[in-house]
Parts: sequence; structure tokens; C-alpha cells
Amino acid sequence: MSASDSDHETSAPTPAAPASAPAPDASKKREHKPRRGQGLAGLALVLALIALLAAAYGGWRVWRLQQGGAEDTHALSTVQSQLKSLGDKLNALDQSGRQLQQQTQAVQQQGQSLSGQVQSLNERSRSLENAVAGLTARAQSGHDAVRLDEAAMLLRMADERFTLFHDADGAMHAYAMANRVMAEVEDPAYAAVRQSIDRERQALAATHPGQRQSDLDTLAHLRGQVDTLPLKPLDAPVEQTGNGFWARVKHAFAGLVQVQRDDGVTPAQRRLAQTLTALDLAQAQAALLAWDPDGYRSALTQADQRLQRDFDGHAVAVRDLRAQIAQLRGRTASPAPELGAALSELNNLRAVHGAAMPAPATTSDKGAQR
Repeated sequence: MSASDSDHETSAPTPAAPASAPAPDASKKREHKPRRGQGLAGLALVLALIALLAAAYGGWRVWRLQQGGAEDTHALSTVQSQLKSLGDKLNALDQSGRQLQQQTQAVQQQGQSLSGQVQSLNERSRSLENAVAGLTARAQSGHDAVRLDEAAMLLRMADERFTLFHDADGAMHAYAMANRVMAEVEDPAYAAVRQSIDRERQALAATHPGQRQSDLDTLAHLRGQVDTLPLKPLDAPVEQTGNGFWARVKHAFAGLVQVQRDDGVTPAQRRLAQTLTALDLAQAQAALLAWDPDGYRSALTQADQRLQRDFDGHAVAVRDLRAQIAQLRGRTASPAPELGAALSELNNLRAVHGAAMPAPATTSDKGAQR
């Protein structure tokens, strides 16, 4: 019930009360009715406020729900767009994967073909390497054969020069050339020959060929000086020594009696002594060339004895010649070195390697192998 209705009811005319009713009761009723209507109006107002609040809250909730739905819709559309873009990317990746798979298959096919080509190239390269190795071996064998022949010739020439002409310097030079030639040989099996060559060359150097040549020249010079040396006089002048009896007797008979010494040496024999002395020096020279130390010292000793016995010991030339002979005798003559070991070793190695080396295949053998 609204307030207007309550007012309408209040303003409506009331029936007349019976006359018999007392007046105070009616007034009480009229006072009680308006109070009841005011309470109902307040209650109605409260209820209306509550309803209004409820409606406002409901509207606010609806508005909030509408706002949340719009946000959810926007988020959903965003997620849908992202999913769509992801789907497109996945499709693109799938297409790229298929393309990559196709390219991989093509590359594998090309790799297989290239592998076949590489294998064929490897086979060709191996065949070429074998051919080149064969040619290199033949060239190397020919090169080594030429160098070994040259080294053998030089070693043989060194041995012959030393044996026939006693030319140590020439033999050493030939050994040095043979060593250089052997250094060009590529086969390591011939390295020991170079060591033998070096040993024989050192043995020749130990003989001091320069000193030997100087001694030979000195002996030749001494042989030329023998003919110019003064001989010992046949009769030495009698010198008067003292004033005794026998001295006066010798002096008294000096003009009457001619006393001569007869030692068995005539001027012709003294000339022969010069020749024999020169021959002794020549024998010493020959012994030095022949590497005969004993004969060399013996010949020098005999020449010195002849100079002492048959020549004038007071002459300066005789003393100088004897001093030179003594100097030659004081030197130690080295024995002859043994040569030829390097040449023998080289020949033995060439014989062994020649027997071990397989014979080259002939045309008929190649045809049979094919």
C-alpha cells in the first residue's frame, strides 16, 4: 500500500457513529489509525531503498559482467589471432621442412654420385702413383747406377795413382770426388761406403803428403850437392909439434925421405865415393817413395858415414849436408796406408743389390699378366 492510499483512506468520510456510543472512544480510534499508517509508509520506504540498492547492485554486477565479457572476448580474439599466426608459422615450417627434406634427398643423391666419382678418381690416382713410383724407381736406379759407376772409377783411379806413382795428394783428391758422388746416391744401403772412403782418406792425410814431398825434394837437392863437396885431402901437412928428439929427427929427414900414407884410397876411388854417396841418397829417396821406413833410415845412415869418411869434415857444405841428413833421419816415416777396402765394399754391395733387385718385366710377361 502506498502513502496516497493511506491518505485517501484517512480523508474518506466515515460513517456516523451511533448516538448511543460514547464520544471518548471514537476520538481514541481516530488517533490510533494515523500512527499505524505512518509505520507502514516507513517500512515501504525502507523496502524501496533496499530494492533500489539491490537493483543498483544488480545493474553494477551486470555492467561488470559485461565489461569482463568484453575483456574476455578481446583476450580470446587475441589468443585466436596468435593461434592463427602460430598455425601459419607451423604450416610455413612444415613446408620448409618438406623442402629441406627434398633438398637433403637431392644432396644425398649428389653425394652418392660424387662418392662414386671420388672412388674412381682414387683408383686412377693410385694407378698413377704406382706408375710414377715405377718410373721414379727406374730413374732412381739408373741415376744411382751412373753415380756408383763414377764412384767406382774414382776409387780405382785413387788406388792406382797411389800404388803406381805414390801420389798421395792425387789419391786424396780422387777420394774427395768419390765421396761427393756417393753423397748423390739416394739408396741408404751405400752409406757405409762413404764411411770407408772417409777412413781411407784420413789414412792418406795421416801420411803428411806435403812433408813427404818436401823430404823428396830435399833428397833430390842433396844428391845434386854431392858432386860439389870437397873431398878429404890425401896427405895432410906434417905439423912440427914440440922440440923433442923425435921432432927434430922428423924435421931433419923431412927433406930426404918422403913419407906417404897408403890407405888404399886413390883419387879415382874418392870420385867413386861421391857417386856412391849420391846413390845412397837416391836409395833413401826410393825407400821413401816405396814406404820402406827401415830402408830409408839405413840409406841415410850409410850416406852420412860416407860423408864422414871420404869428405872434408871441416868444410861448411859438408857439415850442412850432414845436418840436413840428420834432420831427415830424425823424422818418423809413416807406413803405407792400406787402400782398396772402400772399392771392395762398393763392389760387394752392388753385387748383392743387383742379385736382390727383381728383373724388369718383359713385353711377353706383361701380356701374360693381362
